[in-house]
This record gives sequence, C-alpha cells and structure tokens, in this order.
Amino acid sequence: MLPAHQGNGYAAEAAQVIIDVVFTRLQGQRVVATTEHANLRSQRVMHKLGMHILKNTSQEPPWFEVVGILGHPDSRPA
Repeated sequence: MLPAHQGNGYAAEAAQVIIDVVFTRLQGQRVVATTEHANLRSQRVMHKLGMHILKNTSQEPPWFEVVGILGHPDSRPA
C-alpha cells in the first residue's frame, strides 16, 4: 500500500471482508494470515481482527515468522 494511504484502516477493512466471505459464503472453518517479524502493521491488523497470533522462533521462511489464526465464529468458545 502506498505510504500516503497507510494507517487509514484499509487493510483491516479489506481483510474483514475476506474473512466474512470465507465464513459465510465459502463455509470455511478458519482463516490464516502470515507475515514477517518486522511487519508490525500487519501484526496489528491480525490483532484487530481478533486473530490468535503465534510467533515462529525460526527466521525461515521469512513470510512464516508470524502466523495469525481466526476460527469460525460458531466454533469459538464463548
């Protein structure tokens, strides 16, 4: 995303639409996102979306250093 458009919530909004489609139209059971340790903005988006965030202690592969997992709302504990 161009720097002029960062920090406006567009990534979280787009990700939420994708999550909604996965759970409602595709009947998916979970959504998984990955990013690098240094990409704190993506990690904040994962957190904002309610994802459970796990950090891989290995540096390889770099795109799998941080994983966000979100289960289907009906399968999450209350």
